[in-house]
Amino acid sequence: RQGGTSADRQMTAQQKEAAARRKTIQYTVIGVIVAIAVAALLIWNSGIFQRMAARNAVALTIGEHTYSPAEVSYYYYGNSTYQMYLSYGLISSGVDLRETAYPGSETEQTWHDYLVESATETLTQVSAVLDEAAAEGYTLSEEGQQTLQSNIDSMKESASNSGYSYSTYLRLVYGDYMTTEAFESCLEQQVLVNEYGTQWAEAQEISASDIETYYQENANTLDTFHYSAYTISGAAESTTDEDGNTVEPTDEESEAAMEEARQGAEQLAAALEAGEDVTDLVDELGATTNEDASATGSSLSSTYSEWLTDVTRQAGDVTVLESGTNVYVVVFNSREDYREVDNYLPANVRHIFIQAEVDEGASSPTDEQMAAAKTEAEDLLAQWQAGDATAESFAALAEEYSDDTGSNTNGGLYEGITKSTSFIANFIDWTFADGRQVGDTGIVENTTSGGYHVMYLDSYGDTPVWETSIRTTLQSEALTAHLDEITANYTATQGDGMKYVG
Repeated sequence: RQGGTSADRQMTAQQKEAAARRKTIQYTVIGVIVAIAVAALLIWNSGIFQRMAARNAVALTIGEHTYSPAEVSYYYYGNSTYQMYLSYGLISSGVDLRETAYPGSETEQTWHDYLVESATETLTQVSAVLDEAAAEGYTLSEEGQQTLQSNIDSMKESASNSGYSYSTYLRLVYGDYMTTEAFESCLEQQVLVNEYGTQWAEAQEISASDIETYYQENANTLDTFHYSAYTISGAAESTTDEDGNTVEPTDEESEAAMEEARQGAEQLAAALEAGEDVTDLVDELGATTNEDASATGSSLSSTYSEWLTDVTRQAGDVTVLESGTNVYVVVFNSREDYREVDNYLPANVRHIFIQAEVDEGASSPTDEQMAAAKTEAEDLLAQWQAGDATAESFAALAEEYSDDTGSNTNGGLYEGITKSTSFIANFIDWTFADGRQVGDTGIVENTTSGGYHVMYLDSYGDTPVWETSIRTTLQSEALTAHLDEITANYTATQGDGMKYVG
């Protein structure tokens, strides 16, 4: 029966069709599995799963507080030393911090180890202060809320200027697991901790006796010393042999060179003590000079600071000192009491900054653009003078016209300015010019930022700068001691989430 019956042939065809369907289903299933696997791999590589895991993980437990990898990363990447190294190009943002040695460490500490340790110490203080503030019912002030929002807005602006979304930029700055919620929560806590610490310190009673005692104990670092210093090199020169190779001096040659420098220094010291003109002798000895120098005791060279700060020192005293291969001749001229040097009141100044226009692609304004900015500043001053000429009307103009974002929302006011405040020299010089009085106005050029300041001296503080400085130092020391005390019973324990940090 060739070919079988029709029933047999039908059954065989059905079996073949079923087998084909099974293969099609198998291949389809395999294809779906492969597609799912590829998609899962892509999702995994995108970091979504890791971020979800990190979000729910605990990196640190301190007291009753738990901190996520994102929260630890806020202080890890925000470390001031790390940021300084980044800004100066001393470390690359892409380097593996777990494999990179931390500079200056006496142990084999890596950057990762250092940053984790630093973040843990900071978060321990944060935890302790948050608990104390909560116990006292302390909440962020309205000014603190404004500071918080200002910082958030600044970060969003930085993100936009860099061409990134807010969330993406935060991950670039603080690591892959940072979220907007974690960043803003950390920032809010930091603002509250700083604000609470400041109000705690300012509430500490510092008496006049405390201030006097501090000065007496630290006069050698606070006072200003006037002196002259002459440096004579005692280093023997190397020579070159007939083959052009450098030949280092022998011990005998080095000692002979130092002895010659010593003799020259003694000769110079004798001439100075005798009140002679030493110009020619200084040239003959090849000495480098630092005549009529001034420095606070804390800034003096360690070579001659102990000699200069000796309380028995008298004007005209001369000494010879050695350090390394140099011999120094030092003359003491005078010493100024810190309380006299900084015996002036801090100033409160309002200003309107008019920034000069700058052509696209240019790094600084032209003379014409600077002249236009000056004219605008002069016109604003004239407008103010033509009105009621009060501090309030000046403040209104500052808020409307000033290009200084640091003060154009509070009437252009900067408070507590001292001679050492890090403003441009022209600004400080105008503020503390002889005869300056409350209500004075003027126009000051700013060559650094390219523009002009309309100045208005609003008022002075009530306490001399030196007294405020010492009081602030004592309050800061009290706060440091308080933080040590309240953190003493806090312990930090690392959790599995620490693997997501760094």
